Amino acid sequence: MNKTEGLLIQQLVRQGIGVTHELRKQLHQELRSKGEGYLEGEFTMLTYGRYVDMGVGRGKSLGMSTRGSLDLDKGRKARKPKKWYSKTFYGRLYDLYGAIGYQISQEVLSGIKEPLKAA
Repeated sequence: MNKTEGLLIQQLVRQGIGVTHELRKQLHQELRSKGEGYLEGEFTMLTYGRYVDMGVGRGKSLGMSTRGSLDLDKGRKARKPKKWYSKTFYGRLYDLYGAIGYQISQEVLSGIKEPLKAA
């Protein structure tokens, strides 16, 4: 969780997102124990950070094209998405899935091997 938060902050800075300090200040993570070995992690941030990631907000709708076309309603260029959150967060999440899958497969293999060795 700490590493993911650090990577998200790095992406904010690297991509030069204009409200970096504000988003960085409001980006929080919390890891809680749910009992019996279960953990729950939660990231919170300003909604505006997600809008920057999607290329919407502040007068831009999800239906608009983001490839430099004009917003027909207002005659302005569409906002280009800056994928600071989704690529980083979901990349880390898929890494976690892989680590958990590997751990489970190792436990299953040892559960099969041990009885065979004993026999």
